[in-house]
Amino acid sequence: TKPLKAFRSLNPLAPVFRPLQRGLLASARKRRVVRAVLGGRDDPVATATAAAALVLGAAACFTYSEVAHPWVVALWDVAKTVATWAFYALGLLLFGPQNWVLARVRA
Repeated sequence: TKPLKAFRSLNPLAPVFRPLQRGLLASARKRRVVRAVLGGRDDPVATATAAAALVLGAAACFTYSEVAHPWVVALWDVAKTVATWAFYALGLLLFGPQNWVLARVRA
């Protein structure tokens, strides 16, 4: 939004500090709203919604840590083992003993 009145100043640093002051004011307004909602002093519906979202997030984190995380760790271990054996097989195919045998036959 554009201000209704344009302010003039004789201060030579006004062009530097005025945008800084506007940015700080915008940040302070947002912080005041968040602090009021989380502190319960503002709209009760917004406060209840924020509280419900935080409780659901905490429940989701707890559920993941207790139920899903052990399965993820186990699957990750299986994937690491499969990848290791696949790289061993690839190395054997590319650089295995057949290369030594083929080099002896060719020489």
